Amino acid sequence: MFNRLSKSEYACFLALAASLRSEDNVTFCGTAIFDENYRTISTGMNGFSKGFKPSEELFLEHNRELKSKYITHSEINALMCLNGQKPYYAASNYSPCIFCTKAIIGSGVKHYFYLKQYLKAGKEPDLEFMEIFNFYGIKYQQLTKENIVNILVTLDYCKEFLWRI
Repeated sequence: MFNRLSKSEYACFLALAASLRSEDNVTFCGTAIFDENYRTISTGMNGFSKGFKPSEELFLEHNRELKSKYITHSEINALMCLNGQKPYYAASNYSPCIFCTKAIIGSGVKHYFYLKQYLKAGKEPDLEFMEIFNFYGIKYQQLTKENIVNILVTLDYCKEFLWRI
């Protein structure tokens, strides 16, 4: 049996589910956005412009920054699909890059949850989002190992349920 997911765990669980649709077969980033009552109002994943098929070479490790330049990040994709609804909470697999941070602030999000720290060029933590979120009063939280274990236990339960179908 599993414990009921907390709101932040549930949010990151849905972001993980959205990441499974990512066109970026290396990073797999997803975002889920919720209103003030914690209703899901949008999801997004890393992706290219509709109909565009990039070459496999773009996904090689040495092209990470080039890929990031051309792909639309999951946060932006989720924000573009709000259809006039007011966001309040957002969750992603990763902390946001500087460009997504600015878009999140402009959208009205008040709380941001994430599972893992985004690394610049795959090496050093990109902490600029913290400074900017603090400046604008946006709350943020990286889920703990205990939170992640609870999500994993829930996934195991889902797997067992599906095998019984």
